[in-house]
Amino acid sequence: MTEEQCKITLGWIVKTARTSDKLSQYDFCLLLGDRFGIAIDWKQLNAIENDRDCASSIELNTFISCLCELFELDREWIDLVRSQEARTSNLSMHE
Repeated sequence: MTEEQCKITLGWIVKTARTSDKLSQYDFCLLLGDRFGIAIDWKQLNAIENDRDCASSIELNTFISCLCELFELDREWIDLVRSQEARTSNLSMHE
């Protein structure tokens, strides 16, 4: 298996957690707004889930904290995943 085939990303984590609770992107955005006051729409959520620019208009650390609370995820694990994403991104920029 190549690195690309087994790569876990923040987007994959968000989508997997959301769909495991059978939440649509729309309903998940409403839940984040109602429970945590996070203003995010389905387009922004879609960008996060597809590993595109996700820091544009939401506070990503707050979003991740809420994600961890909602789905009982380990914050240290998510931070590790994000650090590996950043390292992979930096390596590909230097190739």
